[in-house]
Amino acid sequence: MELRRPKKRAVPQSAEGDGGSYYAAMSRRTAIVKWALVVAIPVFLVVMLGVYRSNITYDNLTYLLRDFRADRDGASSEFTDVTFENQSTLDAALFRGELAVVGSSNVSLYNGAGSKTFDYRSGMSDPVCVTTDKYMLAYDLGGTKYSIYSNLTRVLDAEEDAVIENASMAQNGAFLITKRARDAKYVVALYGTDFQLAANYKRPRFVSDAAISPDGERIVIVTVANSGAALSTKVEMYDFAGTEPVASFDGTGFLPIRISYFENGAFALVCDTRIIFFDKNCSVVTTYYPDDGRIACSAASSTELCAAYSGSAIGFSTDVLIFDNAGNILYNIKTDQKLADVSFTGDFVYALGAGGAFRFSRADKNVARADCDADALRIVAADGFAVVVSASSAKSVFASASAPTAETGE
Repeated sequence: MELRRPKKRAVPQSAEGDGGSYYAAMSRRTAIVKWALVVAIPVFLVVMLGVYRSNITYDNLTYLLRDFRADRDGASSEFTDVTFENQSTLDAALFRGELAVVGSSNVSLYNGAGSKTFDYRSGMSDPVCVTTDKYMLAYDLGGTKYSIYSNLTRVLDAEEDAVIENASMAQNGAFLITKRARDAKYVVALYGTDFQLAANYKRPRFVSDAAISPDGERIVIVTVANSGAALSTKVEMYDFAGTEPVASFDGTGFLPIRISYFENGAFALVCDTRIIFFDKNCSVVTTYYPDDGRIACSAASSTELCAAYSGSAIGFSTDVLIFDNAGNILYNIKTDQKLADVSFTGDFVYALGAGGAFRFSRADKNVARADCDADALRIVAADGFAVVVSASSAKSVFASASAPTAETGE
């Protein structure tokens, strides 16, 4: 019996020909589209530049970047020390994980490696900075100039028509500026997220502070006037751009200094001899009265307030306290140091004292000391360490590589 091998099945020539023709046609069409785009893009750019040339400016390009986010590693582990041009006045803060130094000469942003992210000439005599998760607002206290920065660039450079007293900014970019007119009257200028004027609040009384809530929905204005032999304080709350206050509070016998807003809409009014805690509807929750002393410095986070009250009834002492947003005391330690600045995180309170920086542990009340420059102006709390900023440098203290001197807290 003869075995026959099966014959190979032949592929029709027409099928192979059709497939080759199809792919050849697709290749030709792709090449045509590619070259059409190569020609069209330059033509489009020439037309756009010709029509909109007057609108393509540096300011407009930086404004385009105002909402652009760029995640970079900042001062989250340790900070490489930096030096800069000596500046007679400055302010400093952490801005999106990096160190912002706003001085009388320059406005600079440094990452954790000590590299400069951006650098602009300041043009301000007494600069102050306000930071949010999105923007940094820098203004000239006693001057008229202010600027807004993202972590990439300056997105607004502007000037008011009167002397700036203070400023506040919401997370969404809305902000307000308190200014003093020549006739000694005050105006709180409110700006929207588009950086355009939304409302003006004129006051014949001294405006000690004004602030916008973190969500940008409400503002609080605090004014002071002489009432016989005592000071009269008025706290007014408005909806954004509202014409009439939605709530108010009146008090006498104390000097209001600063409003500290919390993320839940509640706020604290830090005064010379007390701290008044309000809920989000401007109703008083509680008031803290120090046993003896006056406010030396304070700082606030989204949920807590840290305040240092100094007194000298029996020798010099300073009480360092941390409150939650309802006025409950979470931490209290006494030190014999006169403190000039304070900053805090979840684990530590950092402060500038006489000839050094101090770290107060919130867990066990241990105190550590580190040397710093005699001209130190600000201390900024970071993650596990702090940065001391002087007139010409920024240096980390209490980092893992350093060995601070341990002391005992009360």
